[in-house]
Amino acid sequence: MKKHILLLGLLLAFAATAIPSPASLAIPVPIPLAIPSPAPADLAYLSGRLAALFGPVFPADTGSLTDLSVPLILNAPVRSIHLKDLKGKVVMLDFWGTFCGACIEAMPHLQHLQDSFPGQLQIITLSEETPTRIAQFLKVKPSNLWFGIDTNGAIRNLFPYQIIPHDILIGPDGQFIAATNPEAITSLVIDSLLQGLAVHLPPKEDRIMDPEKLINETFVAADTVQSRFLIQGEIKGAGSMSSTWLMDSVFKGRRITCINLNLGLLYMLANGGYSFSRTIDSTAVAAPTATVAPTDVAAPTATAKPATGRSAAQARYTLDLIVPHPQDLLPTLLERLSERFDVQARIVPMEKDAYVLKIIDQDKFNAIPRNQDGKKTYSVMHGEVNQKNMTMKDFAQVMEDYGVGKPTIDETHNLERLDIQFSWRPEDPSSLFESLQALGLSLTKERRIIPVLVLYKG
Repeated sequence: MKKHILLLGLLLAFAATAIPSPASLAIPVPIPLAIPSPAPADLAYLSGRLAALFGPVFPADTGSLTDLSVPLILNAPVRSIHLKDLKGKVVMLDFWGTFCGACIEAMPHLQHLQDSFPGQLQIITLSEETPTRIAQFLKVKPSNLWFGIDTNGAIRNLFPYQIIPHDILIGPDGQFIAATNPEAITSLVIDSLLQGLAVHLPPKEDRIMDPEKLINETFVAADTVQSRFLIQGEIKGAGSMSSTWLMDSVFKGRRITCINLNLGLLYMLANGGYSFSRTIDSTAVAAPTATVAPTDVAAPTATAKPATGRSAAQARYTLDLIVPHPQDLLPTLLERLSERFDVQARIVPMEKDAYVLKIIDQDKFNAIPRNQDGKKTYSVMHGEVNQKNMTMKDFAQVMEDYGVGKPTIDETHNLERLDIQFSWRPEDPSSLFESLQALGLSLTKERRIIPVLVLYKG
């Protein structure tokens, strides 16, 4: 048995770490992952156990890093560099990806730092993508940051991370300073290091964990479980993910597991998988007070509370719901959320800009492979679709979540199941439409009446 896991990311954030299908969470920037099912177990649920299982990640040797080398840099005066060659400069290593919205959003800040300290600071971005892909990005978004390649993950292995962007700060003497988020590294921090002053930065909350282990350790359920609901607060250092168990023969259609999702996302899911572009969230809700515990095993109670300094609307929650019958899954999720949070939802028809998906070249469209084996796979991220057994309705949803970011309506009138391999460059919007034309498809913007999910405080 396998599970379908949707990683939403803090990793991704083109709106953030999973592929929404009509019956699954329809939100941007997911990375789907199929993992094996655990052996049946009947263990007590331990609230917050993961926090003890995974500690903060630091480089194995936090001493001098002058021997570190970047073997390939695409846009620098040199094609490779050893950190010892940069001694006397502050060095920032920024791990990123072209598919990562949060990474792209951080780049103006990095550029500002680089421009503010010419000759004293060197920022090197590092991606595991191919040199060709990074060169494509630079053609559209030129930069005087140095863009390095870490395709085999050799440098990542020195500074392990789960979530990007991930930034390593190294002092002028080659000493490790911090593993942190890019926004924590300010001009004041750089200036202090150049003056030989000590700086103390908040460590990035990041845990290295296997998604299978994350699910298994957080919510253990024997195959015999028919009904239960568990909810707790955020798992620090974990990304956001949602598993709809689509590939599991026991729980398919009647179980949903969410890790570190905020209330807006949970309500979008519970109301049938509304995307951001079809949702208006005006909630400013109070923190929940209900205490919840497993119904199928002996376990301590756990109170779901938002993280300190966050409102309940901003807080992220972790939950697991199992129901006896698939048709009860989302109604039950909505009911359980409504018992704990002062949030109301209604569906309102609104006129909005939308994109309409149509077939414009039947011959090119006919060249798309038709699914033959009945197997369904899930692989979508910003810039790439590689899925088997996909309908045009599914494809329109992917375009809405990962492509145009607006409501997308399927008017291809095609019901076939297709095996689609499709890619574009997110930094170049025109590449999406060019790639669609190669498939014999088009997206045209029109004004349409769209059902919109409105969330508000009750």
